[in-house]
Amino acid sequence: MMVGYSSGYAGLHFLHFTAQAISTSGPQLTPAWQLHLTKLISNDIALLWGFSIGIFFSIWPNPKAKKVAVKLNWLANIFLKKIFIPLLPLFILGFVFKLEHEHILKTSLSLYGPILILIIATQWLYISSWYLVASQFSLKKFCYYLKNVLPASLTGLSTISSAAAMPVLLLSTEKNLDDPEQARMLVPAIINIHTIGSAIGIPILSLATILTFGLPMPSPSVFIVFALYTALAKYAVAAVPGGVIIVVTPLLEAHLGFSSDMIGLITAIYLICDPFGTTANVTANGVFPILFTKLHKRLTQFFPAAAGESHESTPQFERQGSGQPT
Repeated sequence: MMVGYSSGYAGLHFLHFTAQAISTSGPQLTPAWQLHLTKLISNDIALLWGFSIGIFFSIWPNPKAKKVAVKLNWLANIFLKKIFIPLLPLFILGFVFKLEHEHILKTSLSLYGPILILIIATQWLYISSWYLVASQFSLKKFCYYLKNVLPASLTGLSTISSAAAMPVLLLSTEKNLDDPEQARMLVPAIINIHTIGSAIGIPILSLATILTFGLPMPSPSVFIVFALYTALAKYAVAAVPGGVIIVVTPLLEAHLGFSSDMIGLITAIYLICDPFGTTANVTANGVFPILFTKLHKRLTQFFPAAAGESHESTPQFERQGSGQPT
């Protein structure tokens, strides 16, 4: 996320984005009715408790606790997929009407066009650098790895869901690793939490939104705290369209001082960028298993006793006889 912060900080100043703040002093729409729910516990405390309890029960497993966690996870996914996600486009449509009524929409779209280009460029420069590292700076291997992951990337672009792209990504990763077992172990484990596209896109969009509303830029220390909480929150993300911004919204309010108008704007712009962010997520998920297996091989050279119990098959570029992604 600090890559996104650095790129956003430098890129927004290069684009002279600070001189184009949007005025919100025009006629404003107000809700016809409001539903106020009492907050039982703050988001920060709930996040830290959930993370700590998860670590505790992973070390000292308890069947009853696992059963409760699975049930709560099922209920949360049902709420997201059956209620919240279907209603999200209605919220976005209403907020677009609000922006148009307040004469903000046209200005926002004209301002955020260059921001989208900045986000995509940063995402692909960052991901390409890791593919170069994984290929040991061999252009032939670099193209080979990307060619194998391309079907999964296109699936992510069309479905806007990392979870929907996972079966195709599994096939691509199996070919890059020549080891189906490791691919099946690594890819499902990172599909929700290893979201490079969002980790770069959200910082840039948040800085752009802050400048859009004429607020001062957050200091690196403030943003580091926000980034740490966001990294923890990634463990609660569902790999569905807009899943990341849903989880990050309370953190934007708590740590970066976002108002409801700012939340609505960044949500609307994020959903426009989401297909490209999902493509970056899936592509980055394709390089992580390659880097992990190479690192594991290097570590087992230093710890041969552990290597004797490992059945790892390291990725071999020369073996190209495995099946093609379908």
